[in-house]
Amino acid sequence: MRPRRRRWPFAVAIVVAALAAAFAVPQSRGAILDLFDFGGVTIERVDALPAAQERPLAADLGPVVSAADARDVLGRRPFVPDVPITLHLSGQVVSMLFIYAGEPVLLSEFRGGFSGILEKIVPPATNIETVPHGVWLQGAHLYLFPDAPPRLAGNVLLWQRGGLTIRLEGSRLSRNEALTLSLRIR
Repeated sequence: MRPRRRRWPFAVAIVVAALAAAFAVPQSRGAILDLFDFGGVTIERVDALPAAQERPLAADLGPVVSAADARDVLGRRPFVPDVPITLHLSGQVVSMLFIYAGEPVLLSEFRGGFSGILEKIVPPATNIETVPHGVWLQGAHLYLFPDAPPRLAGNVLLWQRGGLTIRLEGSRLSRNEALTLSLRIR
């Protein structure tokens, strides 16, 4: 009697190769991202954005909380930049606002295992690009934050680390600045 071969490793390899090939093509990358949540962030592409207000990054972040309170919500200490910050809490999202290269930047973190905590509604003019450790959105899009009205958002980097999904936003933040800054957040 011949030993049975396991076929599942071969099947997994084919699926991984197909996804890698699909993500290599920018048009299919955007279509694939329309179908998936990224660590609890739903990205939906639409033909036109619904009405929303342009509000400051600090709007609707929630009350100021201690590092211990943030740790209780996140299940670990928050990742923070190497600059002074104040922690805010809204629902399950811990946020902080700080200045980087003379511009305000918003950093938000939450446990990545929950689906649809944050939503992004993206028009065709906004570029969605996979980057080495996450997703980069360049251009205006609608940001739906827990318990807050929709807000027009600027450029955003999303990535995951240590079980958390991290969102970095700045209207003038470039892709390279965001990636560099993400490495400084510990």
